[in-house]
Amino acid sequence: SLFDSAVNDQLSAIQYSKVQNQELHYLCAMAYMRLHQYAKGSEHLQKATALAPKNLQNWFQWGECEFNLNNFANAVNIYTKALDLDKTLKDAYYKRGLAYIKTAQYK
Repeated sequence: SLFDSAVNDQLSAIQYSKVQNQELHYLCAMAYMRLHQYAKGSEHLQKATALAPKNLQNWFQWGECEFNLNNFANAVNIYTKALDLDKTLKDAYYKRGLAYIKTAQYK
């Protein structure tokens, strides 16, 4: 698929890049998410947030990966980090609320 090709190209760009680049990890993660490979997406978003800790989209999308992996407690923590960067991010409040509910269901 085109998303498989996107992943391969992003992985090549990461491999041949002389410096770690948060954008390459972010784009790779977005392609993995479209393929429903959330664990791999989460891995790349963790790297992206380490490289650019104030990038709101890195945090939010990482929360999305963790949510889709049913790692709801992790998702709560990550959405909270996103909200620390932008208190007006309604999607993060919504998804964090859902993650709280899911966390309670799985206990």
